[in-house]
Amino acid sequence: MNFCKIFSLVLFALFFKLNFLVNGELITTAATNGQDDLLELLHTEKVLIDGLRHYIDVQEQKLHTLRRKTQEIQNIYDEVGDNREGYLNNPINAVTMLKRITSDWKGLTDYAEEYLQTEDLTKNITQSHELTFPTDDDYESALLGLLRIQDMFKLEPQRLSVGEVNGIKMGSEMSWSDCLELGLKSGKNGYQSYAKYWMETALEKIPIVGHQQQQQNSTEAEILGSATKNLNEFNVKARLEVLRALLNVEYKAGNLEKALQIAGEMLQFNPNQKNVLKAVKLIKADMENQKKNLLKEKATKEADKKIAIKKTDEELMIEEICREATNTQQQQQIHTVQLETTTTAHIPRCSLVTYNSKWLLLQPLKVEILNVDPFIVIYHQAVSGKQLEGLKEFLVEKEEEGDSSRYDAADDGMLQLTNIGLKKMRQLNEKLHFVIGHESRDASNAQNWRLDLYNFENIMEVEQTAVQKESKTKRYAGVMFHLQQPQMGGSVTFPQLQLSVNLPEGSLLYWSTLNEFGSEDYRSKYHICPVISGTQITATNFIRQL
Repeated sequence: MNFCKIFSLVLFALFFKLNFLVNGELITTAATNGQDDLLELLHTEKVLIDGLRHYIDVQEQKLHTLRRKTQEIQNIYDEVGDNREGYLNNPINAVTMLKRITSDWKGLTDYAEEYLQTEDLTKNITQSHELTFPTDDDYESALLGLLRIQDMFKLEPQRLSVGEVNGIKMGSEMSWSDCLELGLKSGKNGYQSYAKYWMETALEKIPIVGHQQQQQNSTEAEILGSATKNLNEFNVKARLEVLRALLNVEYKAGNLEKALQIAGEMLQFNPNQKNVLKAVKLIKADMENQKKNLLKEKATKEADKKIAIKKTDEELMIEEICREATNTQQQQQIHTVQLETTTTAHIPRCSLVTYNSKWLLLQPLKVEILNVDPFIVIYHQAVSGKQLEGLKEFLVEKEEEGDSSRYDAADDGMLQLTNIGLKKMRQLNEKLHFVIGHESRDASNAQNWRLDLYNFENIMEVEQTAVQKESKTKRYAGVMFHLQQPQMGGSVTFPQLQLSVNLPEGSLLYWSTLNEFGSEDYRSKYHICPVISGTQITATNFIRQL
């Protein structure tokens, strides 16, 4: 009885313990499964937050790029200030500005439209503004103007690309794409010798490694850090674009070894470029068969010569004179600034004359003789600054007139004076008559002044005396002065005399146009050198027989 009782108690105890263990295991398993579910949810939340954070970083990166681009342009406008006309009279500034509107603006708006999720940002901006956009011809004209100036004055692309002309800072710095565009236009418009150097300058402006900027805080540092990879990819694409253009230039010029070297550099960035691999194969074949292809290369060079701009001996001589005159002009400007405390220290080889005239006793003429035969002379300080400003105030663009039967010196001028301006010019004529020693026929002679505006876009191609119309009276002398001085360029040259004149402000240039036999003297033919920077307004008149 006791044994059965004890055995029953033992069985009951074992059953109770077993049941407890099973229930405990069930509880533990349920708890573990619940914890795993929470961990998965936590992981889900982490992935979602990371995705949102990446999206925010990308948007902030785009916003940072837009702010940086717009700030770069804003910095230019802050530097320009109110001097907008002077800024645009610089060929470097004009080219970069037109490129920003015609080419860069499209890329910037596409980038902004993606960020702002809009389809026509330009239309939305211009709805409340009447804006004028340049044409492709405007951009092409500005590019050609800069190339003409570069060609005449033999300016280095490396210096022009940073806005520097002859050691003087003249304009804003160009981007790599600006330089590439000039290189492409150089080859297209007959300036093949400059194409290579502009493209090499573009390469120098493209870094292979992203530019490291000083970081202001951790957030900006993280944004810039994430942008480094994209920046490097952009630099590689830009470099490949320039190298592709440079490869074509070198290959067409017959520089096969250099072209093969460029192709090898391109393959280092991307070994699977089919066009480059094809070019390498072609270049190697040409190098192996160079002797056989001698006639072909000769034909190519002849074709290039036909495309290239041809210049006469006179044009080459004029360019050389203009380059020397511009260098002399800069030295004179520096010398004038150093001696600005004296009024006549910068006037060379001058003598004071009165011509025994009572009108000139108190204010003798400061005469500088430049040449005797033909007679060329400068009358310094013949026109006051107040008189020049008074004339400029009443200048307007010239309107074309239907009557072409009567010819005078002003027929082909670009500007003209209003009635008030003509009255002021008559008053000036009365003074100039004592200066040059010629009697005027009447006060209306003021209308015979030719007024021209010169800047980098307006270059005098042909001298006026070579295209003058028929006239009943023979002109035997020319007179010129500047109403406005340029910053650089605009010298007057007499090619046959190899003489250049940097006419100072307020000075009068006088030259004879007839030889000793009373015929037109070919040596008196003159040209105006291109204006590199600024605007030059020139007044010219010819004295005729009474």
